[in-house]
Amino acid sequence: MTLRALAARLGRLLTLRGLIAAPGAISLFGLALAAAAILLDRAAPGLVSRWGLEPEPARAVLSTLAGAAMTALGLVYSLTLVVFTLAAGSIAPRLLERFTKDRVSQLAIGALGALFLHALVSLALSPEGKSLAPPLLACLMALLAVMLLLVFVDRVARRITVDEEIDAIASGLDARIAAMAGRSGALERRDLVLPAGPEVAVRAPASGYLESVAFEALAAAARARSGFLDFRVAPGDPVLKGDIVARALGPGAEALAAETRDCFAIGRRRTEEGDLRFSVSLLLEIALRALSPGVNDSFTAISVINRLVASLAVAAEHGLDVGVWCDAEGAPRIAIPKAGLDELIRFAFDPIRQAAAGNLLVAGVASDALERLVPRLAGRAREEAERQMRLFAEESA
Repeated sequence: MTLRALAARLGRLLTLRGLIAAPGAISLFGLALAAAAILLDRAAPGLVSRWGLEPEPARAVLSTLAGAAMTALGLVYSLTLVVFTLAAGSIAPRLLERFTKDRVSQLAIGALGALFLHALVSLALSPEGKSLAPPLLACLMALLAVMLLLVFVDRVARRITVDEEIDAIASGLDARIAAMAGRSGALERRDLVLPAGPEVAVRAPASGYLESVAFEALAAAARARSGFLDFRVAPGDPVLKGDIVARALGPGAEALAAETRDCFAIGRRRTEEGDLRFSVSLLLEIALRALSPGVNDSFTAISVINRLVASLAVAAEHGLDVGVWCDAEGAPRIAIPKAGLDELIRFAFDPIRQAAAGNLLVAGVASDALERLVPRLAGRAREEAERQMRLFAEESA
């Protein structure tokens, strides 16, 4: 294994979105607390002699809390594995990564690890005489860990409920829709007047998926160089090494292309960042799994449909039309493959309609939901919603 491959693998393991980096950092903080508590005891011998615990009671408190912390830590990891198993079987395997990002789980694991390390170091380094700060701080950390453990158990009980997960995914989709709609314009690529000058291709440095693009930074760079960036792929699209990701246009095309290479990331898997279709795909996976003959859970599919339509209504309200990105002055600087509201509607409802063929209940709910959405739409988005309604009616007749 090369050093670069090893660094890439470590980078994936140590991401703050997993159950290693954030809990590990919090756990190591327990070492610092233990050192600070021991130094505090040595700096205030008067308080220790008056209020401190005798060596045996102090060691009993620390050893008991260290053992309890490890027991509770094993319980947390066991519950996490149970949640993974239930989620993979009842919701969708692709959603497992979302559970590793849960901050409550990370905090609970980290707090228990910090308590264990604090108690262990305090037992090893505390002086032979009385002790005050280490056992007192251990008790406070134990109280915090117990509260986090209670919150974690409550969170676990709710996370394996499919409606909770549908709402969590859709709420994230709503937030990304609002953010993207506020930074993009409704201009068409064919209506733009592109700057004159050389054209430089920006190629993918590796095969994978275009995970994210720093559109705001690129728009500012394009403005500074009086240039324009024409992206050939959108976030979430697959690319091969050497494929053209974008073309830099204008008098400063070479410099703009060099800056562009530092402003996008190629990864081995799709992520939610900048890719609305990924969140829609997660909801679709739940719906299609529910509509499969082996599961036949129409009401889960209905929950997905209603929540999808609510997110599409948010997109209509914000005027989502992700095609051209503008700089701070409103001048168009970046074009990406069109991903407007009409395409989101088609992307969301074509698979559901095909999977729900013959299911009158789901088809009726989908038609009613689209009928509520249509008055909020205009142009091609309205036409696509009406087309989906007609197809639902025809295929369920």
